[in-house]
Amino acid sequence: MKFRLLLIISLFVTVVSAQLSVSVDAIPDSIYFGDDVALNYKINVPVGIEFISLDFNPLKEIKNAAYEQDSTTFDEIMDVDIVDGGVFGINDANLIINEQSTGKEIPRQGSIKIRISTIGAFLLPVPNLNTLPSQTVMPLQRKPLFVLPRGQALELNANKSIIEEEISWKDYLKYLYGILGAAGLVLLVLYLNKKFKKTDGFVEELIEEIRRPAHIIAIEDLNNLKSKQLWQNGEEKQYHTELTKVMRQYVEDRYEVQALEMTTSQLNRSMSEKGIKSGVISRVTDILLIADKVKFAKGKTGPEINERFMDDAFEIVSETKQEIVEIEKGE
Repeated sequence: MKFRLLLIISLFVTVVSAQLSVSVDAIPDSIYFGDDVALNYKINVPVGIEFISLDFNPLKEIKNAAYEQDSTTFDEIMDVDIVDGGVFGINDANLIINEQSTGKEIPRQGSIKIRISTIGAFLLPVPNLNTLPSQTVMPLQRKPLFVLPRGQALELNANKSIIEEEISWKDYLKYLYGILGAAGLVLLVLYLNKKFKKTDGFVEELIEEIRRPAHIIAIEDLNNLKSKQLWQNGEEKQYHTELTKVMRQYVEDRYEVQALEMTTSQLNRSMSEKGIKSGVISRVTDILLIADKVKFAKGKTGPEINERFMDDAFEIVSETKQEIVEIEKGE
């Protein structure tokens, strides 16, 4: 019996090693919008087969599985940027490795780091292999990667339409912990307010520490982005990606709309419903629409527009910031 089992395993390994195949896994397997993720590739090329080129263009053609469920909320194609090409040496402008042009052997395994700026889910992409003679790539199991909006727990239970999972009582613990934590925080603030209401500024400082105003966070993020000098160093697409992310986060925190999950047109309508001035909506929309063209249509803006958008972002935050009402202290 043991001999038969060993023979079957040996035959399986022999068959796999004789096939052209690619395996890929992601670390981690679920991330937040705009985060980086490492894709680990292993390529098996049989003896006697000439490996001509490796094409990573499928990274730019990843279909969003969530689009089939809701085409109004989700984008059809995932927005992927190459952050680090690793041993493969690829980037957004050069996704094909050719052994003849480089004079170096194409790596058989390695990792690349990508950044995803689209919410949804997709199967991990496999590069195209060009060999001589031409070979069919052996299909290996690929796992899905989930990209979630910020503020949502990294749990796959939220994606019921994509993957069905059994629900147990443990799945509700996080909600119970959240409710208990919020209730405890409220009781703590009320207790401290009662105990130290005659101590000048104590409660106000505590509340300020718990929840910082949206405009303060946005100004810090904009200053940080400005200091990176992305577009000045040729990273115009990354500049617009981060600028729109800051503006969407500010609108979400300031007006309590799910700006990070909405399309530009949906956000425009939501801002109108919130009673935001049309001039402010127009300037925010202008930034987002131009950024979409840069990210998806390979458009270019130029130094004047890049600087103007940064100035507009600062002005929008300054004009719409929520005024902090001073609380009269008891005597």
